[in-house]
Amino acid sequence: MKTTIKFLCLSILLFYGCNKTSESQNEELILKETFEEGQIFFGFNSAENAIKTVRSKTFSGNVASKLRFTSPIELTSIKENAASVLISINDDSDNAVYSSEVIPLVRVEEDILSLPLSFSPGDYKITLFQVLDASNTAIAMTPQEDSPLSGLVSDSLEIDFSVASDTTERINLEVLPTDQKSAEDFGYSTFSFTEIKLFPFLMGVFAYDTTTNNFELTTASISIKHLEHNKTYYENDYDSETLTFQIPETQEDNVIEIVVSKEGFQTQTITATIAELKEYFDPTPQGKGPMIVTLTKAIGGVTQDLVFHYDAANSDSFSSSEPKVWKDLSGNNHNAKINYANYVDEYGGGLQSTGEDAHYITVGSAAAYNSISELTLEAWVKRGKHFGLNNYQFIFSNTRDCCGSYNGYSLLFLKDRLAFQINKKAKHKYYRSDKDGFNKEDELYHVMATYDGTYVKLYIDGRLDSSHEVTFEIGTPGRFPLQIGNMGGSPSWFRNNGTYYKLRIYNRALTESEVLRNYNTSKSRFLD
Repeated sequence: MKTTIKFLCLSILLFYGCNKTSESQNEELILKETFEEGQIFFGFNSAENAIKTVRSKTFSGNVASKLRFTSPIELTSIKENAASVLISINDDSDNAVYSSEVIPLVRVEEDILSLPLSFSPGDYKITLFQVLDASNTAIAMTPQEDSPLSGLVSDSLEIDFSVASDTTERINLEVLPTDQKSAEDFGYSTFSFTEIKLFPFLMGVFAYDTTTNNFELTTASISIKHLEHNKTYYENDYDSETLTFQIPETQEDNVIEIVVSKEGFQTQTITATIAELKEYFDPTPQGKGPMIVTLTKAIGGVTQDLVFHYDAANSDSFSSSEPKVWKDLSGNNHNAKINYANYVDEYGGGLQSTGEDAHYITVGSAAAYNSISELTLEAWVKRGKHFGLNNYQFIFSNTRDCCGSYNGYSLLFLKDRLAFQINKKAKHKYYRSDKDGFNKEDELYHVMATYDGTYVKLYIDGRLDSSHEVTFEIGTPGRFPLQIGNMGGSPSWFRNNGTYYKLRIYNRALTESEVLRNYNTSKSRFLD
């Protein structure tokens, strides 16, 4: 949607007696200016028959005096005295788009038009429609459904309508004069209204553009919500330009929540008080100018309880100032040390361990991934050339302590199977996959293992392969760090001299649906 505010105009027509406006007359009233957004024109007519059956409702009091004909004198008086329109409009989610909005009227020859309102394509409903005079007194209005006067109009409130792109429609609402009638007759508790004062602020959304090697204005979806009032003011898609928003000026310390999202990028949530937002429109040198929101690439998949995430394809993963560091994208700062592994430009990027000695990646000894009661391990990985005995090639491992006392866990290729290993001192066990064929060099695999303290589950390509009941817990290693591509503190024959593209560890066991979600969010990169 364009940042420039587009407008919805209300054309105000008054009809005498039972006369109707012809289609050709209506068409002449449509403004000739066209907008990228759809346009709706609201008008109002007098009710054609002011004495008729009132939807089988029974009322006390002098109904006839209230339900009398609207005379030409009254209609002329309304037309002459109409100064503005009070209107409320909600979207299809029942969020207020306009709440008791007062729109001044202007006269163009024989017609009466409102000043413009902004609108976007979508489905809406009118919940309030009143004609006000110069003293802001309601002199005519559309009654609410099931109110005593609702039977006098063809359509009472709420009234549904739609706005489509590049179209122009007209909606006429029937109104009744308010003199000699109470607010309750129309379904209201009062004829008064609250004038809403708005204030503007500016915003620009930026994302890194690899073609220009710079941050550029970008398209984004934005929602703006008043937290104390639980009211959403905006919820739409916006073009790549500086945006102007107008929201009601409530108390200075009220908090507004702004959520900015874009496919492929991490969602940004900003909270600011009314007073703080006002500063983003101040044109003086002391003002802040537009609010700047910078989007970063999304890491994709499940993020809850993520311990670390490495992805060689992400531009934020490596730094020229720290060429031997593989940055953790989870935000937990569990950066890994690269021990002579080489970057390869395939599937968007990977790290390849190609030699026998010292070619692995060290994560560290943080309690977050060493003292484990539950966990999930995930890897997009290729198996490399084998150098040692028994075909042990480790993907993740923190499992070796000195001199035969083993504590920790491992995910590895064991001969032609995927396996998860648990060690606690003298106890150890391998839980193998049902699927075989994992002995092929230079073949890409997506593998995951979960442990919840009771079961180990192995997943291949997002699907459950096997489930194994666990008979003892994982021991906590006391010396060697978690490593990628090697068993902690072990000689080179335990190393997987393959290629690592995307690795994640969680401190809980992901569900089957979450495992599939992670696979699906990445597979287009590796399989398409």
